[in-house]
Amino acid sequence: MVVTSPQITHVIFDLDGLLLDTETIYTMVNTEMMKSYGREYSMELKAKTTGMKMEDAVRVMLQHVSENFPFDTVTVEEYKKQYKNLLAKHLPESKPLAGAMQLVQHLAKYEIPMAMCSGSDTFEFEAKMRNQKELSDLITLRVRLCSFLITPTWKIVRKISDPVISLLLFDSPAVSFLVINSRKKKRIVDQWLVAIARGVIRTSSQMPPPVIECRYRWVYKLYRLLISIRVSNLQVLTGDDPGVKRGKPAPDGFLETMRRFQVKPESVANVLVFEDSTNGVRAAVAAGMHVVMVPDLRYAKPPEECADKIAFVLKSLEEFKPETMGLAPFD
Repeated sequence: MVVTSPQITHVIFDLDGLLLDTETIYTMVNTEMMKSYGREYSMELKAKTTGMKMEDAVRVMLQHVSENFPFDTVTVEEYKKQYKNLLAKHLPESKPLAGAMQLVQHLAKYEIPMAMCSGSDTFEFEAKMRNQKELSDLITLRVRLCSFLITPTWKIVRKISDPVISLLLFDSPAVSFLVINSRKKKRIVDQWLVAIARGVIRTSSQMPPPVIECRYRWVYKLYRLLISIRVSNLQVLTGDDPGVKRGKPAPDGFLETMRRFQVKPESVANVLVFEDSTNGVRAAVAAGMHVVMVPDLRYAKPPEECADKIAFVLKSLEEFKPETMGLAPFD
């Protein structure tokens, strides 16, 4: 099968189990968590939660746990605290999967715009990417489907204040980002937006790409302005993001990622998604995009209802031949 029309102009990657071998770590951590509650972590349970946002996955886990424990004695927050402690220890050990870097480097060489659309929250994402500088540099647009929380461990490296606005630049282990607060939102939107955008451009030239936290819809207007004036290498991380209401298998994340490319695809048919999870494939198909699936067949299988809409099912990214999707072949 060779896809020649319409032309693929943009590529979106999932992260876990597709670019990075994090699924081995998640399996180990979840097995340990389930064991502490006297339960077994099965491949069926893994299949059910893969691709979900952490909050949703934890709730599914707790329903499984509640067969031995009363549900109200094990809270989401308690479970997440134990879970995150184990993830913090092991996620930085994540390694690129076979073929991942070759493909990303190849697409970058031919200037194909790339993005990551991940269910990871900030805590998980930073841990995974801590030792993945090249991957981070090559894929600059990243849309995460979870809320963003500031923690006291991040260091304020610069503060700019006046009676109307307060700009805080934080520096964390994996990324620098910008938080914008205001007591007078309407004045910001109506009078200060362009001035702020110019300030962000000047500041961002001195630091790694900024991330804008969209906790309020008026901040989202600022993000849209920055996109319109083409701030280079802008990354987006949203807390109260009006564009992503549902996680996979809903298509929201992929559609919003498409909208955030600086040079936008003409249509969804120009976008190629790489996914490893069943829910992720369903999301890509629902978005109307081309999809290549690279599943771990122990727990993820091509969804039957989407079988005729999946371009290829591969054992690893090493098997992918770009020319079969109308892209330049490997050298």
